[in-house]
Amino acid sequence: MRYIILLVLNLPIILLAILNLLSNFKMKRVTKRRLRHQVTLWIIILLALILSYPAYNLLLGREFFSSEELSFLDILQTTIIITLVYIVNSHRQKIDYLDTTIRNIHAKLSIRLSENE
Repeated sequence: MRYIILLVLNLPIILLAILNLLSNFKMKRVTKRRLRHQVTLWIIILLALILSYPAYNLLLGREFFSSEELSFLDILQTTIIITLVYIVNSHRQKIDYLDTTIRNIHAKLSIRLSENE
């Protein structure tokens, strides 16, 4: 079944994203609010993948939605899109963390320079 292949290929990516978020939260790189938002995003993506098969079966009987089963290209495209979402999201988190770090260093440096004068 191609939907099982789709889930098997994408489930590790989604679980890795959630694990990455949890580890970043434990290291205080991500706020609790952002953690909730990001975990919600990945759970919605996972639910969309899981519910796509029943939705497909429901819509398959209607003439407007009649199509063939998933092709290998459909599975590959979905996996690539989810992987790109993961990569972009993790890079955005790293950039936010670096921005916060630089801002904190700049504030400390400004305080030290004002004390020296």
